[in-house]
Amino acid sequence: MSNDLVGKAAQKAGGPRARAASGVASERLRAQIIGGVAERLDEMLDAILRKLSVAIPSYASLEDPALTVEERARLTALVLLSLRAALGQPYDETLIDAVRRTARRRAVRRFPLWAMLRSRDIKVRIVWDFIAEELSRLEASDPVCAYGLTIELSSKLLDSSAQLRVEEVAAYLDTEREHTSTSEQSRRRFFDDVLSGTSDEPAELQQRAAHLGYRLGEQHAVAVLTIDGPGVDSSPVNAEVQNALRRLGEAVSFAIVGAGMPLVQTRNDCVIAVFPASREDGERSVSETIESALGPIGLPDGCHLLAGLGRIEPALTGISVSYRQALRTLEGAHATGAHSGVIAYADMLPSLLLLEDPTLAKDSWRTTVEPLFAYDAENATQLVATLSVYLEERGVLAAAAKRLFVHRHTLAPRLEQIERLTGRSLQDRNDLFMLDLGLRARRFAQERALNGG
Repeated sequence: MSNDLVGKAAQKAGGPRARAASGVASERLRAQIIGGVAERLDEMLDAILRKLSVAIPSYASLEDPALTVEERARLTALVLLSLRAALGQPYDETLIDAVRRTARRRAVRRFPLWAMLRSRDIKVRIVWDFIAEELSRLEASDPVCAYGLTIELSSKLLDSSAQLRVEEVAAYLDTEREHTSTSEQSRRRFFDDVLSGTSDEPAELQQRAAHLGYRLGEQHAVAVLTIDGPGVDSSPVNAEVQNALRRLGEAVSFAIVGAGMPLVQTRNDCVIAVFPASREDGERSVSETIESALGPIGLPDGCHLLAGLGRIEPALTGISVSYRQALRTLEGAHATGAHSGVIAYADMLPSLLLLEDPTLAKDSWRTTVEPLFAYDAENATQLVATLSVYLEERGVLAAAAKRLFVHRHTLAPRLEQIERLTGRSLQDRNDLFMLDLGLRARRFAQERALNGG
């Protein structure tokens, strides 16, 4: 219908006369208008389908409406519902149910809500265009009646569209909430099964992973990230720490790049992340990924990140192995007084061995580094600190001297004194291992004393 119709009719008829005509518009003329539109139903459906496929890409990606009989049937029901509403007929509950079913189907398929509502606007607009064409034929013979019918039909069509929109949105959102809840439960069950080492066949686990959209690889390393500091040990964990854990989970998820959803979950007191990895890159690469991802994350005052990182293990079944290693690493970190950083299982292994037998731990430091502690106490020297840094820097003199703020020539006599007091050679691998074990055992003993153990 031309945009001049209302203006012309109003000019010819005047406001009061137009309102009177609208109130007495004959049922025959109204039925004639709608009947003319109904006769062009196939033409109207083709126009709607063409417009939808062009205006809404996600609509075309969900299904090909031009070739789908089911979609055409749904559109037919919707158009007929709109035409009946324009005639002032009551809703057909069967057709309303069809609208609700379509909305629920869209929600399950993750069809965007905005696209669904946009498609409704397109359908209503095209239906109105066809009604307007019929009304334009009436304009020449009776502009006053045409004006009255324009007001009446447009009002009824808009009212019906608004009511259907309410039905659609309600059905969509209800289904989305139900589907999201079910999906989250499925994800948690899958996550728990993988971490616990479920008895499912690898092929079944892969199938479940693919269905849930997870990104997995041939090898994986698991990290368990926690926050140490005030308020962490409270039950429940305070809101500030919970928010920090949520940010940690989001940052780690973003760091695991690639197609598919990262296998990361934020629990009440930790974040568990499964990293697709390769032995060629090693755990150090995973550790660097975690540290770079967490750089911008702000933690509550006095709190620090502490993460246990399991070894890279093959296949989906290796995830449970790496997860247990990550948990053991965290246990060892707490027992030996480590309160920050990403700690690899391989680096924690000696401490874990000591934790198995406290008597062995005591013997380890007494037979290796006890003389250094005694010498430092008597002479105010830093032999223990020197040995710790030297071991951490893997025997690189320049790096150790830099960290200790001394010259290499100053460091050399200290190392010689360490060898004399301990009877161990810093050039012998076995002796280096025993000295490192002794320092770990000493820290373990100090931590137990602080904790009343």
